[in-house]
Amino acid sequence: KTRAAWQQFSAWQSVPAPTGSILGSCFHRVMELANQGRLPTGEEGARQAKSTFDREATRLLTEAHPLIRAKFATPDKLPFFFSRRARATTTALQALPSAPTHPAKPHAARAFEEVPSTERSRLVEQTLSTRDGLIKGRIDFWSKSTSAVTDYKSGYEPKNPPQGMADGEIRQMRLYIHLALENGYSATKAIIQRGDASQSSIAVSAADAQREGRAARQTLAQFNQAIASGHSFFALASPSPASCARC
Repeated sequence: KTRAAWQQFSAWQSVPAPTGSILGSCFHRVMELANQGRLPTGEEGARQAKSTFDREATRLLTEAHPLIRAKFATPDKLPFFFSRRARATTTALQALPSAPTHPAKPHAARAFEEVPSTERSRLVEQTLSTRDGLIKGRIDFWSKSTSAVTDYKSGYEPKNPPQGMADGEIRQMRLYIHLALENGYSATKAIIQRGDASQSSIAVSAADAQREGRAARQTLAQFNQAIASGHSFFALASPSPASCARC
């Protein structure tokens, strides 16, 4: 709800976003190409993965908050740039065996995109909405063969989480399963693949996913009611102690 308040009152540009979000987006871009089968294997694949990461980092830094641009002249000056790029490259190459491959031809990159989403055996970086339009989310990877939704995290695993996932991550994955089911995609398993090579998975029943969807709608309704009642930005944007634990 705190993030929603910042969006609602257009205050999100007031403070710089964490630099980790830039590197996280670069990580996701590399994984998107890998899961679409648009990276070759071996040394050439590693070279292209690093090049993709660099281009995306350059683009995002030019769009970043002025204070971020003032502090970091080039993307490679961002904290953990090289380690995050190395993680993205390694994780992408590991994903290649299960990704579709396309012949090397001028328009091969289009092959994946031209298949209607309802007929695909996988979804890659796909934005889905619930039938009522109230909930929207971007799924990193879904596979029909495993009925699993995978979310990529560029950081390390939280300390001592249940089942390898923090509570917020479990809720997030249940919501992704809810989105998949709402759009007709079979999904019974949620996987978090981290940049440090660790992986965690949980089974998610349709009932659990539906319950998470109801909770999200209830939170949204409460927020909208607060806005309609005249609550201020400061009343709605106060973060929880947990959110500030690492500040």
